[in-house]
Formats: sequence, C-alpha cells, structure tokens
Amino acid sequence: MGVPVRLVQGIVADLPGGRTLALLDVTGDSRCPTDVQCVWAGEANLLFAWAQPDATHRVPLVVSPATGTADLPGGFRLRALQLSPAPTSSTRIPASEYVVTVVVENAGAPSSGAYGSVTVGPSCPVQREGVPCPD
Repeated sequence: MGVPVRLVQGIVADLPGGRTLALLDVTGDSRCPTDVQCVWAGEANLLFAWAQPDATHRVPLVVSPATGTADLPGGFRLRALQLSPAPTSSTRIPASEYVVTVVVENAGAPSSGAYGSVTVGPSCPVQREGVPCPD
C-alpha cells in the first residue's frame, strides 16, 4: 500500500492483506492527442478489478488528463499517477499497450506528496494566423 504500481491488462498486482488489483479494460479514451490543439484535455475511462479476501469488485476510474482517484471497498483509495502512451491523432492505441501507474492508499490517512501533470502550450483556445499565442 502506498507504493506506485505499473499495470497493464493481464497483470495482477498482489497487495498486502490478500488483496489484488488488476487493470481490466480501457473503456474509453478521449484525451487530447499530442499533435492536436484541444480546448478540453479529455479523459480516459479505466476499469479495475479490486479483490479482497471476501469479495471482488469492479471499480471504474476516470483519468483526466493523467490523474484521477476512486474509492475502493474496505476503506482504500485508488489514485492514478500516470497513463501512457499519450494519444496521437493518427494512431489508435491498442488496449494491450496502455500502461497505468497507480497507488492504493488508506482512504482515512492523509495523502502525502505532490501529484499532477504539466502541459505546455500554446494555451490559446483558438489559434489564428498572425496572432501570437505564447506557451
């Protein structure tokens, strides 16, 4: 718990207390392609299997643009730290190529550290010829 884990489809992470976590599917990915300028950063919809000794649960997680959180049964929280690869406008990402880095935390404990993402412009919602748009 509290340690980043990289998951791809088909890999099950064994966690303390007889718990496991697995990435089942990427059910949608509308993240802005890296070679396109978007007004909205988009999001990816992931589906995980969270298993405890007494039950298995399907847990959806929305990642926007790279991070997101979801509550897990048993008093835990799933936090996405990174989702790769980044989309491009000309290539569809096969589900088998997605890699998500997540951490499972105790939901009652204060989280520590800094999580986030950095984006580089241009930052204008509409870019026009002859009108500069600084990064």
